[in-house]
Amino acid sequence: MYNILKRSLYLLTIVIFLLPGKSFAQQQTINVPPNDQPAQRLADIFSADSLKPEWFAGPDYIKAVDPVKKQIIQRLGQPVAIEKIQPTQYRLIFKDWDVVTHIGLDAQQKISMIWFETPIANKPQNLNDVLTEFSSLPGDNAILVTRNGQVLIESKSQDKKAVASAFKLGVLAVLQQYVQQNKLRWEQTVPGVANNQRSLPTGLLQDFPENSPMTLSTLASLMIFISDNTATDILIDILGRKDIEKILEIPLLLKTRELVILKDPKNEDLLTEWSRAAGFSTRRELLKEVNKRPLPSIEIFMGGTVLAPEIGWFISSEKLCQVIKQVADLPLFQINPGLAERNDWVKIAYKGGSEPGVLNLTTWLQAKNGDVYCVSVTWNDKKPLPEEKYMLWYKLLLKTLSQMSQK
Repeated sequence: MYNILKRSLYLLTIVIFLLPGKSFAQQQTINVPPNDQPAQRLADIFSADSLKPEWFAGPDYIKAVDPVKKQIIQRLGQPVAIEKIQPTQYRLIFKDWDVVTHIGLDAQQKISMIWFETPIANKPQNLNDVLTEFSSLPGDNAILVTRNGQVLIESKSQDKKAVASAFKLGVLAVLQQYVQQNKLRWEQTVPGVANNQRSLPTGLLQDFPENSPMTLSTLASLMIFISDNTATDILIDILGRKDIEKILEIPLLLKTRELVILKDPKNEDLLTEWSRAAGFSTRRELLKEVNKRPLPSIEIFMGGTVLAPEIGWFISSEKLCQVIKQVADLPLFQINPGLAERNDWVKIAYKGGSEPGVLNLTTWLQAKNGDVYCVSVTWNDKKPLPEEKYMLWYKLLLKTLSQMSQK
């Protein structure tokens, strides 16, 4: 439910989690271009046991660079050479991987800018190794990678797992159907946000005044671009639950507001009643009581505690790939490419979702050679997930697929 894009925007965007671990290699000579101060400074960084303050324009650089350097060496080993691509851009060459690095020096020849791109394999990658690595990750996880509708790798892809905000793809798919059937129009205006529609962030609309007219197109864009929960609930009120439940193959669709109320520890009585309910018809009736309860404070979800993992949206990776394919051509997906790199693909459609103990990343991609991929990965656990590591793993998987499509 919570916006995961902002957590993927780091000053140092280095993707290393997927790669086979290596012990710290003994220092060795790194070949660098002659009389090239930025290249020499990069060699110094990877050769030295500790970084020197006089190499950098400020103390914060060492705090940012040192842990990344150590992780690179741990995963890739030591670089064997450094090549200049263009001013401020270099290629760190490892045994099996290349890392494009951006570095700039100020007038005193101190590092004033440095960041690392996603590693690129300089040898063919085996997707079976990807699946082996994925299978070793903790938790109850699922993965599906397809190319032109054919399965490349999969594990538990038909199992329904908690996917958090990725369920919003189903809301979008039904909205698209209604527009195609002339039941609704993208430019159709809704009057604003009713108080009983306000949910918790992520999003903006929870803070909008009641009289804030907006179009269905705006609501859909906010739902996908920033995973706006209030926009989602407004659309569910307009569309109804039935068709969304049908397309997602779930017995009962919760609004985001209802989910956070049920997960509120103050409403333990409701959660107990929900868990003991004989069937989904009873739970559907119980929603009347749920909607009488006040919206909880956002703080209860900020501590990373996994709350009521049995409450959520449980959808298979296979179903998410089917649904995102239906809506992938919508222009609103141009706003947020997720963890895919725009330059690697002709077209990208992305939706993810996260909450403590849940992470889903689903991306539909069209390659430059015309191949179409879907990559849907879900991690579930009873404890908080190392989301940054998993997102970096996913990012490298997308890079590997991009390289495959260029051959």
